[in-house]
Amino acid sequence: MNAPPPFRRPRLRLAGWGLVLVLGWGLGGWGLGLAARTGPGAAGDRIEAPPAPPLGSGPNSPPLPDRPAATPPVAPGVAPEQRPFRIVMVVWRGATRVEAGFQDYFTENHIPIEIILRNLDRDPSRLPALVAEIRALKPDLVYSWGTSTTLGLVGPWNDPEPQNHITDIPVVFTLVADPVGARIVQSLDRARANVTGTSFLPPLASQLKAIRSYRPFTRLAVIYNPLEANSVLNVKALRAAGDRQGFILIEKPAPITAAGVPDATAVPRLVREAKDAGAEFLYIGPDSFTAVVGPALTQAAIDNRLATFASTETPLREARAMFGLVSNYYTLGKFTAYKAEQILRHGVRAGEIPIETMKKFSLLLRIGVANQIGLYPPVNIVKYAEIIDRNSPTN
Repeated sequence: MNAPPPFRRPRLRLAGWGLVLVLGWGLGGWGLGLAARTGPGAAGDRIEAPPAPPLGSGPNSPPLPDRPAATPPVAPGVAPEQRPFRIVMVVWRGATRVEAGFQDYFTENHIPIEIILRNLDRDPSRLPALVAEIRALKPDLVYSWGTSTTLGLVGPWNDPEPQNHITDIPVVFTLVADPVGARIVQSLDRARANVTGTSFLPPLASQLKAIRSYRPFTRLAVIYNPLEANSVLNVKALRAAGDRQGFILIEKPAPITAAGVPDATAVPRLVREAKDAGAEFLYIGPDSFTAVVGPALTQAAIDNRLATFASTETPLREARAMFGLVSNYYTLGKFTAYKAEQILRHGVRAGEIPIETMKKFSLLLRIGVANQIGLYPPVNIVKYAEIIDRNSPTN
């Protein structure tokens, strides 16, 4: 079996959304790729993809119920291509735009699939029973959203336990910020036999350059869930970057309740403490806790006149983070589906498919929030960002 092609094919398929430009210019010397919008509108406006429809809303899109009835077993001798590919989709906090993109890729390419959705609802204690269920279902592929989910399903690369982890069914993960640091794989070039996937964060150096292009800073705050491996790794990288680049990282881990979960009620206090400690920006990283409490978190920042930068799309689309450099979730879903297609239709082994990060990122800006806190952006930010609250009454 030939090795899978590089990710050129889906780029060409997605080209209908607009020109793709690799920008070698500045805003602080980013050298980042952004997707440019064509047609009417202000010159220089940026957009990454059209809004994703709700799951199951398209005329040809199958719904994604939480626990659909199982498809009857395939009769002996029936070839896989004569039935829908069965995919168990495991999500951490409900379906997102990533899953919409994943589903639409198969719909648009006329590939029949049956999706069995399982939502962990941020409860890792459900993983052992889910692993047992997946073994019983014997799906063609497992889709895994996020670091905690994926690590719970496949285990660390150097210590998987066949009785507790999925080791003999292809697993394609997505929305994992650091698969190497999380020990999901040994390296991006040395994948596991049954595991591949997609990463999504812009390089941390590019994120920090984006913040500096808005305004220089010496104190950066971060609020995070200390129980989430993804978040701990990200804070560790921020701490190291602060040591190298000479800024102070103000760390505010969420307190843990008696129930063993981060305390959402502490968010306004943590934001206020960060501001009192001299933070000039609040960094919102790849953290499911801060995504869920995003509206309260970003409102507290506005109340304290503290600028917010998001490294993921959710705090910008579903809350009121001020700006961010992000991967488009919908596009990421399609990228992930492309990798799943190689396994399902072309028989490529998961371990032969490279683990890759998105190459194009989007600069999103809530200019109304900037106005509210009195931190209007420089002209280059306005020129190249997608402004997602252009009609806000605060503009």
